[in-house]
Amino acid sequence: MLVRDPVEKEYVALFDDYDLGTTIWSPLASGILTGKYNEGIPEDSRFGRSKKFSFIFDKYFGEDAKEKTLKMLQGLAAVAEKVGCTMAQLALAWTLLSKDVTTTIIGASRVSQLEENLKALEFLDKITPEIQEEIEVALGNRPDLGQDYRNRKPISNRR
Repeated sequence: MLVRDPVEKEYVALFDDYDLGTTIWSPLASGILTGKYNEGIPEDSRFGRSKKFSFIFDKYFGEDAKEKTLKMLQGLAAVAEKVGCTMAQLALAWTLLSKDVTTTIIGASRVSQLEENLKALEFLDKITPEIQEEIEVALGNRPDLGQDYRNRKPISNRR
């Protein structure tokens, strides 16, 4: 959800012309899309235990980015509440619904996190086109494709 340009803009031909898909890693952006960092860094979290991840946290919660990130997360929280799921489940369901995603790698430091994340599958049918648009508005980062490459003829049909 947070880093979309390469996948949605640059790899379109690979998906459309060659029927390839992509593997999404860190679909919860190291926990940022769960909302647990909205009030700071909990001591028992990944960011709290290790400073080696601070560059990720600073990118989204540093002085210049925090207000924008919190606004986006509040928007996603409102959509998740409307759907009846957690922010993490919303993010995972959104990722899984992409026609270009074949695999989503999820991680968890506790069994309870894994169980909650897997419940995202229960919400796939609740992510309607209207909900998708609400997510887009909350994210505010839809890639500008310029030309709509998804409506072009694949290589196999151009001959």
